[in-house]
Amino acid sequence: MPHITIDYTSGLDADIDMRALADAVHDSACRSGVFPIGGVRTLVRQAQYSRVADRGDGAGFVQISVRIAPGRSTETKTDVARTLFEAAASAMSAVFETRDDVALQLEITEFDRAMTLSRNKMIPSPARP
Repeated sequence: MPHITIDYTSGLDADIDMRALADAVHDSACRSGVFPIGGVRTLVRQAQYSRVADRGDGAGFVQISVRIAPGRSTETKTDVARTLFEAAASAMSAVFETRDDVALQLEITEFDRAMTLSRNKMIPSPARP
């Protein structure tokens, strides 16, 4: 964890380097020291159809959803949210300078451990006696 999903409206590819945005957010999560590196995943998805506010299908929106394991303090979650948001906003700075119809949002949610199954060989298991 975290699992980071970046959803965005069609048409933003011309103004935002989505790979650079994903790399900025992913690398920021890896450097945060909060998550095991082997658990960080970032996916980017373009919406096939979208509408934003009253601007029709031409306006842009980037939604970053960050799902994390429960148990971290509110302060830690707030710090991580700010860190990841700043990385995303920085990667999108050019579009914010040239367009007034683009929005960015980031949200952190915790998954329910009882309802989540996982198998991940990229995270070392603790040594067992």
